[in-house]
Amino acid sequence: MRLETLALLLSMAFSVSTVRSQETETTSEQKAETQLRRAYLGDLAKQYTLTVESMETPLAFTEDALLFYSNPTKELGSTHGSTFLWLDGKRPLAACSFSIRRPNNSVGLEFSSFTEKTLECRRQGRLTWRPDRWNCEPLSITGAPAPASQASHRLVQMRALARQFDARCFDRRSGEATDLRLLPQPLYRYSDSDKGISDGAIFAYVISNDPELLLRLEAIESGGDLVWQGSFARMTSRQIEVTKDGTKVWEIENFYDKGRAYDRPYLETRAETSLGFDLFQQRQARE
Repeated sequence: MRLETLALLLSMAFSVSTVRSQETETTSEQKAETQLRRAYLGDLAKQYTLTVESMETPLAFTEDALLFYSNPTKELGSTHGSTFLWLDGKRPLAACSFSIRRPNNSVGLEFSSFTEKTLECRRQGRLTWRPDRWNCEPLSITGAPAPASQASHRLVQMRALARQFDARCFDRRSGEATDLRLLPQPLYRYSDSDKGISDGAIFAYVISNDPELLLRLEAIESGGDLVWQGSFARMTSRQIEVTKDGTKVWEIENFYDKGRAYDRPYLETRAETSLGFDLFQQRQARE
């Protein structure tokens, strides 16, 4: 009996060890796949350049993604996504996201403008996007305390100001509303004295951790004083509504209600089919 019991215990231990080994291998494979897909999205993003009007010099690009995300809540949601910014000096003028989407692993892109200036986005010389206005004119944030003198205190203030806005988006077919969650830390923080910006940050309102709306919040010089100013940029095709203290401060219709157009401040379209990732994977294997 003792030998049988010992054999049973050893068999159970071996089975547990095998399962753990398989889990480790699966986790390692998943991590490697995620890293490969993120590298692919980063490589794809760098193929796009953005200029202001007809300027020859492209805007700077945040080569490292500010946010990696996925969205399991949508039927056609993303399995892997990356968000970047285009910068004029240090100030963000536009945001972009690239995501691998269910069910066929095609890649979608989203571009969104923070400026009234005409932008020209090209991929390998081909014009992709040419907005000539911003999503949301800058909003003066009244009743807010003046920007603090210390950077750490200003960050506390900006986080509190961002929390004052309640945002939600609406399903085009059902009209069902989904509340967006504010990520507590900004995706990006900057200052640009040449543009009169003492401090600035980009905050994201999300579903899961997928950014649906961005807020560019800045402490700017106005009449010799520092004041807070905010501007929204959509990152979803859905209708969006933003309120503050129960009062609507900004809203925008569903992107597809007016048909897809490439001269609007927000663009959603397909960047590549699944073949793009397959080709990237083959190139990586050869290197």
